[in-house]
Amino acid sequence: MGEKIDLNQEPVRGTVRDLPGIEIINVNHSSLEDIWDYMVRMYHYLGYQKIIGPRIKYLVLLESRPIAALSYNQASLSLGVREEYVGWDQKQKQEQLPHILNNNRFLILPWVKVKNLASHLLSQTLKMLKKDWLSKYGYEPYMVETFVDLNRNKGICYRAANWVYIGQTKGFGKSGKTLVYHGNPKGVYIYVLDKELKRIIEQNASRRRTLETADREKLIMMLQKPDWNPDILEEAGITPENVSKIADMLLDYFSQYRQCFSREGQYQHALCYLKGLLTLQLYFLKS
Repeated sequence: MGEKIDLNQEPVRGTVRDLPGIEIINVNHSSLEDIWDYMVRMYHYLGYQKIIGPRIKYLVLLESRPIAALSYNQASLSLGVREEYVGWDQKQKQEQLPHILNNNRFLILPWVKVKNLASHLLSQTLKMLKKDWLSKYGYEPYMVETFVDLNRNKGICYRAANWVYIGQTKGFGKSGKTLVYHGNPKGVYIYVLDKELKRIIEQNASRRRTLETADREKLIMMLQKPDWNPDILEEAGITPENVSKIADMLLDYFSQYRQCFSREGQYQHALCYLKGLLTLQLYFLKS
């Protein structure tokens, strides 16, 4: 379990601007690494096990007092939502994967309540990471990913630090040398550090938006198809102008729940199911 370390648990409050004495230190193979290990083992919901392979641990101090801990290691070997978003084929993934890192731990001690601290630390450690990873391992990181347990939080600090949400995992985790289904998909966020990779992703995103637009038009046609008794609309007080707006109103409303679906097909089917429920409602109004 390791030796117990006494941490100052006096509450810390305020904003990042109120605390100019924040310092971020790379503690790999230093005397402070034991403090990092202890904090994560005791206070991070995933705990701590020795990180295998290349990694960098950052300890955050406020006037020499530990308040937070972050670490980065090598990215997942296989992540479908990432490959689809970036637009890699198998060969490209193998070539680029060593340059993709994972923010595998992020902890702010529970008695530290500082507004904007989380997004500030993400931004600052990414600036340090490019130089530190190159110096230690001899190659630059191009992109960083992270997994967020959406049952615990929504990744707001990642969004605030300009990370991009790209979808969910399929709910499998590594157990030894095999993958085991644990039934808890994680939200995936990425941050692109390399300009060339960002250009490739933007090109892929442009193609993806074109497809999404086509799907949207197809959906609108389905929603606006008058496959109900027109007398129902009149009796329910629904005008033709209302009907023309229904699809956009429904899409805007339902988009709030997009991250609840792990695949785009599920999302589209749910929208069609909702159309069916609305149609039934009209039927019962008629009855």
